[in-house]
Amino acid sequence: CDFLLRWPSLAHAKKARKQTLLDFFNQHNSRYPLVNEKRIKEIKDAEILTEDMAVITPNLLLIECLIPQLKQLMLAITRFDDEIKTLYKQHTDRAIFDS
Repeated sequence: CDFLLRWPSLAHAKKARKQTLLDFFNQHNSRYPLVNEKRIKEIKDAEILTEDMAVITPNLLLIECLIPQLKQLMLAITRFDDEIKTLYKQHTDRAIFDS
């Protein structure tokens, strides 16, 4: 989500400096140099499918609208997972399930 908010299109990502991308990946807990180098190479080598702003602009707006919703959904899923873990620990048949 953060990547798409920062670089909502391939054109934006291609303009990013290598160090900027590396810093971003490291800040987002991706600290594998080979993986990050591969990602950057793939971004730089990727071909833009269209430069038609009639296609690009609405999709940029869509990303802008959907990312906050996706982030909220991810928070809700985490809350559900936490609640399930709590209830599971208290369940009387937990030993059976664990076996």
